[in-house]
Amino acid sequence: RSKAAVATRRQRPETRIYDKKFQTARSTGKMDFLQTCLQLHLATDEAAAINAPHVISLLTIQHFDSHHASKWTNRVNALIRARDSGARWAGLAFALQTSRLSRALLISSAQTWITNVLPMLSVSTPAIYRMSESLCAFLRRVKVYQCGKLP
Repeated sequence: RSKAAVATRRQRPETRIYDKKFQTARSTGKMDFLQTCLQLHLATDEAAAINAPHVISLLTIQHFDSHHASKWTNRVNALIRARDSGARWAGLAFALQTSRLSRALLISSAQTWITNVLPMLSVSTPAIYRMSESLCAFLRRVKVYQCGKLP
């Protein structure tokens, strides 16, 4: 038996299934950027908080043409509603970057995002002061789109 076969058998069953799906998707070339981010970088709230700067720096307009865009917005919504403050701020940062890059996603998700973000302002935490600039930029962006003006 090879070492790889022995190592695969030692893994938990759900890990083997995940690895097999990932390898299959990668070998067929069908895995796109949003799918990779959702499965690897944003799989947990803690991972999303840690990987947020890296993922945000790599996002482009073309990534939102994917059929995974609805899954992306669902994950951003879940992060904004998370219990962990780091995950909430990561969700806010993802919402801001998504609104900058995709007008269609902004229009479809802005009401949900704002409804969930506004209560965050009523809680007094040091993180609010650090993220207030991003929050203000996000709210300005939504207002500009509601008025029909392009940035």
